[in-house]
This record gives sequence, structure tokens and C-alpha cells, in this order.
Amino acid sequence: METILSQLPSYIKKYPPSDQVILNDFLSSLQLYLVDTQADRNQLNTRFKELILKYHKNQEYYDLPFLWFAESYLSNSSRLLSLASFHADDFYRYLVNHLRGYSSTKGVFQLIAEGTSLSDLAWEQLQYTCMKLSIPLTSEELHVLETVLTLCNEDGINALNFAHIKSTVMNRFKSIRISKKLPQLFSKLNAFWSLHFFPPAFDLELLYVHFQLRESSSLKEIIDFQNPANTTLDYSFIYKIRDFPNMYYGILVIPTQFLESLLDYLQYCERQGQLILHEVTKIITSRRSISLALYQSYKGWRNITLTDWRRLVPLLTTKHPRKRRVKSKPLFLSPPFKDYWNYKQHSDLYKIITLYCKIPHFFSFNELPIGLSTNKKTVQLSKLEITLLKDFYHNQVFQISFSPFQLIIEFSLDRYWIKIPKIPLDQLSRLLGFLPSCLLYITETNIHMETVLTPELAQKIRNDLEWTVMPIILDHPPQKPVLNWYDPELQRWKPPLVLKSII
Repeated sequence: METILSQLPSYIKKYPPSDQVILNDFLSSLQLYLVDTQADRNQLNTRFKELILKYHKNQEYYDLPFLWFAESYLSNSSRLLSLASFHADDFYRYLVNHLRGYSSTKGVFQLIAEGTSLSDLAWEQLQYTCMKLSIPLTSEELHVLETVLTLCNEDGINALNFAHIKSTVMNRFKSIRISKKLPQLFSKLNAFWSLHFFPPAFDLELLYVHFQLRESSSLKEIIDFQNPANTTLDYSFIYKIRDFPNMYYGILVIPTQFLESLLDYLQYCERQGQLILHEVTKIITSRRSISLALYQSYKGWRNITLTDWRRLVPLLTTKHPRKRRVKSKPLFLSPPFKDYWNYKQHSDLYKIITLYCKIPHFFSFNELPIGLSTNKKTVQLSKLEITLLKDFYHNQVFQISFSPFQLIIEFSLDRYWIKIPKIPLDQLSRLLGFLPSCLLYITETNIHMETVLTPELAQKIRNDLEWTVMPIILDHPPQKPVLNWYDPELQRWKPPLVLKSII
């Protein structure tokens, strides 16, 4: 380790000045690698987190595969350190292996020594390697995940109560030992709980867009997603399509009263020659799914077999497929949202919107907001706010999901957007059962799916199902809702700046 770190500066000096800043930031964090004391560990973890936060998902991040690798490498190193014993052998081994590289993949040292550009996709290949931590779950751990997934669909907001989760696992497995090991398991898997609100219930709409920018245009000229004055549009997310310059898929978030204005604006941009609109469609609802059917305890993910695939294809392409003869493996599909409730039916609209904007939409196990917690980062919810969440859940406009993120990316780091003809979800669920994680956006005519696939499985879907399957890279991540986007006097969301000229 020391030898590698001492030789890197001479090679870093050959890079352009802006790249040197990034590489030296990375190198300086690794130079704190000795973790003989708890103070050393705390210092290293703090440095890793500072560096990740500095570059995380800004525009530079999306342009430079080196930063994709660096974030994954440092995050995984930090997680391994938190799980490490006194000697931290696994932590040191992980650090060195990816600096040194493998027979099939060049490591950090070789790539920098060769002057590899920070935008070169060789860094993405190294990211793929470093994300595979080789931590196959035991059958017991796999059943724990299935238990937690079941809680999200059945236990209401108690699914956000870590004490409830621990007691449920302990009672189901009749083991205090398993219950005590939950924090370590969830940390190892980088697991998180997500909150999902039904946008129309809060006077927001989702708009699916597929467009191509003209060569003379930029996305920022159409909509500046970094500008807080564009209010809820900052809550949108946009994907670039790999290998298709200036082609984008996305989900735009817009206040209900400005939906038509946004459609008019996009059509205006097309008339001005700024972009080509391939499709703009209102999303009716959304669903999410998690499946561990392809995961084998003690081994890890397996590929879908040729026999499984040959059985599956006719079941997805036939209008009236035969019913299942055998019980399928568990598929955790979120229930449908209901559209009969709106927040304006409540007596205090501002408190609802305040909670909607205040509460984080993602939680680690130690940050879960309900129940006693010693974690200072845990958001504090009042009794009224907990009651509101219960009301949202009761009215079926609020859901909770669980994602073992590390497990999902070990299946594949490659994200895809799939456009599917409108078929019953019961029929589509036959495919969902083979996919670790899916987001479904349902329109009047199609189902749009965001998911992770192996390249081989993506090709099977293209060839045998003849669906549109496009590899994607996140270009603009959704920003957390901000209370300032809402006008308490008018009791409605403020219009995005980009629409003010046509409203």
C-alpha cells in the first residue's frame, strides 16, 4: 500500500490541473489508511465522507467515470471498515486489491501510470469490479431480508420502527443473536428504507418525457434543474441514453395546475428547434418490485436459465397466458396507490406540505424515524407528524419500501429503461420475479420500467420480447422537496421559473 501511494504523485503531475485536484483529493484520503486506533478509523471515515460529498452527483460527477469508481470504492471501504475486527484485514485487502488491479481488470495504479483520462470508461470497469464484495448471504440472512420486505407491505408505518423490526425478526426466528446482528447485516448490504408518496394526492403530477436535444442546444437551456426557482422541476430525474448523443428519458414533476403549461412549453421548445419530442405522456401511477428469486444462499446471484427463459417468453407475449401450475417464488410488489384522497381535504394544508418536504425520503436502519434511537442524525417526528403519516398510509397515498442496495448492484451495475406494451401486471409479474429491483411507471398506453439488467438479459428482452430496451445513465438526480416551493397564502405550489413567461 505504501509503495503504491508513494509512487502515484509523480504520475498525477502529468494530468491537466483540474484532474490533478481530483486525483490528489483521492490520494490524500487514502494516505490516512492506517487504522490502528478508533480515532484513526473515525478520521478516515470522516475524510471519505467529505470527499464523497464534495463530488457526489454534481455535473462533474456525471461526466467523469473516475468519480463513479471513487465514490463506490470509498463507500465500500468505509462500510468494510465499520464491520472490521481489530486487525481490519478485509478492509486492507480491499483497498490494496483495487489499487493494484487484477489479471482481467487494471487497477488504480496502472490506469494512472498510463495517464488514463478521468472520462475513460476503464474507470467504470474498475467500478464494476470494486462493487462486488463477495459477501454471499446465508439462508438465515436471506430470510431476514424477506421478512423485512414483508413488513413494508403489511405493517404500515411500523416498517419504519427499528425496534419493531428487531422484535419481529427475533420472534420469527426465535433468536436474540439474529436480532442483535441486524445493524451489521444492513450495513453490509448498504440497505435503506424509502418513502413513496402518491404525487397527485399532493397536487403534483409526473410526466414521462423522451426527447432529443438539437446539437446547438443544452439541457440547461431547456430546463435548468439546478435552479431552485424552477421549484418542483428540481424534483424530477433525467437519464441520458448511452451511445445516443443528446437523447434523454425522464420523469418531470410539475404542480397539477401547471401541467398543461409545461406541455405547451416543451412543444414551444420543439418549434424553436431546440429539441425533438419523441413522447410526452402523463403517468397515471407507479409501482415498485423487489425479487430475490435468483439469489442463492451461500453462492450469490445466478443467471436466469435458458429453460426458465423459454418458459417465460410465451407467458409474456400471449394475450391470455395459462395460470401458474406451481407457486412462484416471493415477489415483493408494492400495492397500488388510491386516487380518492387529496391533501386539501385536511384541515391544515401547510403542516402536510411541511412534513412532505421535511422528512427524508431515504433512511438507513440506524436512522429510522420511529421508535427510540440514539442516532443524532435521526429526524425527529412529532406525534402529529406520525399521525399524518398514518393517515397517508390509511388513505393509500403513502408507501414504504426496502432495498438491499449492495445486493442489487452485485446483480448488475447497468441500468436500463424498458418500454413495455400495456399488459396486466399479473402477467408482467412473471418477469419481475426474475429481476432484483424495478420501478414501474404506468401510462394510458405503456408501462415504463427502470431496472438493473445484465447485458445478456437485456439482449434477450430485445430479441425475444421485442421491447425497447435502452441503457441509461442518471444525468439529473431528484432533489429533495423544499418547503419554499410552496405558497402558503395561495395554498399551492409555486410555478417553475421556466414557465412564468407562458402562464
